[in-house]
Formats: sequence, C-alpha cells, structure tokens
Amino acid sequence: MLSALALLGAACGGGSSAPTATASPTATPELTLEQRYKRDIEAAASVKPPPVTGIDALQPEVREAVMRQPWAQDGFDDREKLLMDFLIEAAENFVGVRMDWPYVTRLEKDRLVQTPFDAAREVRIVESGVYDFVKLQKGTVVVVFSSDNPLTRQEVEPLLTAVRYYLPRMEQFLGHEYRTNYLHIQLAFGDLPDISLERGSNVFLGWEGKLDRALEFVFVHEMSHSYLPLLPWDARPWLREGMADLIAGALTGERVTGYTQSASYKPIVTASDQFSPSSFSRQYFEESGNGSLFLLEMLDLIGYDAMSKVVAGIHQDSQSRTRRMTDILDLMRKNAPPGKAADVDALIDKWTKGTGLVKPTPTPKPR
Repeated sequence: MLSALALLGAACGGGSSAPTATASPTATPELTLEQRYKRDIEAAASVKPPPVTGIDALQPEVREAVMRQPWAQDGFDDREKLLMDFLIEAAENFVGVRMDWPYVTRLEKDRLVQTPFDAAREVRIVESGVYDFVKLQKGTVVVVFSSDNPLTRQEVEPLLTAVRYYLPRMEQFLGHEYRTNYLHIQLAFGDLPDISLERGSNVFLGWEGKLDRALEFVFVHEMSHSYLPLLPWDARPWLREGMADLIAGALTGERVTGYTQSASYKPIVTASDQFSPSSFSRQYFEESGNGSLFLLEMLDLIGYDAMSKVVAGIHQDSQSRTRRMTDILDLMRKNAPPGKAADVDALIDKWTKGTGLVKPTPTPKPR
C-alpha cells in the first residue's frame, strides 16, 4: 500500500524541481574608439608585405651599380652587406634625424643643411671604390668617403690610412668601443673657412688633397666626437671640445690647436646651471680653448696611461648617464701617479679657481 502511494506521488510530480530557464545570449560589448583603432592597425599590419632588405632595398641605379662590381658576382659577404646597409640608411636619413646614420652636410649661406644621400652620390661611391673596412673591438666598421665632387681611391688613401691607424688607438685610449658600424667622411673642396665638424658617425672635412700634421690633428679631433654622447649630461664646451683636443693631442703629440690659440685663460665653468655659449661664438671658442689647455696640461703631468683611465671613467656607455662634468676632477685626483697628488691639485686649482692662471705674453713676430 505504501509502495503504491509513493509511486502515485512520483507520477504526480511530488518532490520534483521547477523547470530551469534557458539563459539569454550575452551581448558583445561595443569597442571603444581606441580599441577599434588598435584592431584596424593590427589587421593592416597582418597583411602588409615584409620590408624589402638587402640588395633589393637599394635605389635602382645604385643596385645596378653594385651588381656591376666583380665582388657582387658570387653573393655578398658580411662586409659587402654592411656597405649596402650603409647605402640604404644613408638614402633614408631625412634631414639627418638619425645622428648615427650617414647623411650629407652642406654649407648654405653660413647655415648647415643635412640631406639624405641621392642615387648619384651613392653610385659614385660604389663605382670609385672610395670605401674600406676597419676591424675594431666590437666588429667591423665600414669607412665611406663622399663629396659633391668626384673622388678617387688614390685621393682618399691618405685619410683612409689615418683612419686605420687612429681609430683602433682611439678605442684603446678611451676604453670604450667605437659606437657605430659606420664612419662617413665627407670631403669639401674649395675656399672654405676651416670647415671641420662631426655629427654622429659623420665627419665633414675641408680638404685640399693633402693630409699635413695640422689637418691630421683636426681629423682625429673630429673622429673622437663620435664619443660625445657618452660624456656627462651637463658637459660644457670646455669638456666637449677640450676632450676632443685631448684625445687628438694624446694620439698625435700636438699641443697647439685652434682652440688653445683662442683661449681666454679664465677659470673653467663647473656649475651646470650657468649659461653655456652658443656654438661658433667667440665665447664658445674661448671656453673650449681653456678646457683644451687644462686637459692637455693634465695629460703632460700625469702621463698617457693615467689620463687614459680618467678619460675612460668620464665616459659612460649606459643610456642613463649619471656622471657630471666635475667628476673628471675627482678622476684626475684618483689616478694621480705616486708623488704627483699635490701637483694635480695645484693644476686643478689653477683652472677651476684661477690660482696662478696667467695668460702668456704673445711672442712678437719677426719683422
């Protein structure tokens, strides 16, 4: 009887749960403007063809000039690829925005103008063979000469010999690797007002076809400016130009420079917040000359090896440079040879405080 009642209750729905409602689909949230923009960019990138590289990335006339060269007939080795990378980036470096890339500099109405390489310049480079490769600590550097005038390999050979000799020694003296894989040397002919400057991996040099002792110093000075980004963030002209004169002086033996002859014989400025003179102004040349004299005197006092340690210490490879320009004074004291600490302090006081700083009387010129 009980079993029958239980079966009857089950049949009538006793103890059963209520039917479950079916869940409605969740609506897709509308994308924000930023999200739609990101989606469209990613979609476009996914169908974009890969960038052209290597020989195919050269300008058509340049590519044809390369393929006519005997060394291009059996493929390209690493050095030849480096030359092509140079030519590709030189043609893309609009207004010199990439300082470590090559570009052309022109002097137009006392104003420097930077432009990319055009195809004609690159064809001349390839066909005249005015390039070579120098092995350094980090790897191989391609050295390329260019000009608005035709150049021959024979004309640039003296400068190329100087690069081979001085660039490895510059690395050794500074204690830091050369910063790029390129060195572009642009030669300017004609009646130029002692034109020489450096930007990134580009050296712009007034050239009369002869590398004398004075121009050799200027050339090394300008090449050493490639290390400028490693100097302290607050470096003033006395340290920037003085350091280049120091490096060139240490490597060539020269002590009289264009800057030293412009010196005002006033104490160097060590305050970071003090006004810094504009480039090419008289004050810029005077301050730079004071720094050159100071650093060259310190070189002669403590010697090549000790000064090399000072120079290595004031340059920093790190992106976040923490040194200040006055740190070079502590480095000088730290690396003073035995028995010369007092002399180092005296020389620092001379150029920072003016203690005993006297401008020498000019030697009368013979009649």
